[in-house]
Amino acid sequence: MFDSRFETFLADTDMARRLHYQIRYRVFCLDRRFEDPTKVNGDEERDHWDEQSLHFLVREKSTKQWVATMRMIQPQAKPFPIESLCKLSVRKDLTYWRHASCEISRLCMIKRYRGHQDLSRASTKVRELTPPSKWSSGITHKPEPEIMLGLFRAGLAYSREQGVKQWYFLVTPALARMIKRIGVPLVQLGPGIEHRGFRIPYVTDPEQGCDVATSRSPLIARMLEGDTPFYRRFSEISSTSSVALSASA
Repeated sequence: MFDSRFETFLADTDMARRLHYQIRYRVFCLDRRFEDPTKVNGDEERDHWDEQSLHFLVREKSTKQWVATMRMIQPQAKPFPIESLCKLSVRKDLTYWRHASCEISRLCMIKRYRGHQDLSRASTKVRELTPPSKWSSGITHKPEPEIMLGLFRAGLAYSREQGVKQWYFLVTPALARMIKRIGVPLVQLGPGIEHRGFRIPYVTDPEQGCDVATSRSPLIARMLEGDTPFYRRFSEISSTSSVALSASA
């Protein structure tokens, strides 16, 4: 399970945010080539939305390697990236909480922890042939869904603290399938767009996602309902921490 291998931190210091940006650089600029490394300042991938975002990090306990990131762009950011890039549709079956919403983005893991699965190019057939219940109960066998759950759990805790009621996503079809299969019920908000690959806009209620996930998988239920803190603050640990990425990352 996630808590035996990993831990999640809110990046509440300048050093922590630098770690976050460095992992993003490694993944989005060097590995995935979503961003042009020649247009990045140094070894940190960042944009103007970072100033209005919360940043989360995942660390592997045994190696002390920082392995994954996620950011939550806060409601005061106007527009969200999804609003500036997409033609969103208003759905009559949804209640919108723009003042109590965030956009989830920069969700990434270094290559070693994605195993052999690339979230943007994963095999559709393999995932479609796997029953959701078996996929959900198998989260201990692959690090990708475990780490994603750990990050979403941290985001859920923060959303509860701050009254955030909706999450927006602009993600690839493969990543959307993975998110749905861990129990997050994504609602499409408009046509997909070309933005560093094909991406689709979605919205979800994080509490509803929590309810669905816990009802589908006892393992996820234990993870979401246990006593382990959903995240810690980076400032609680040594200020001398540094990025530890394997050579194969």
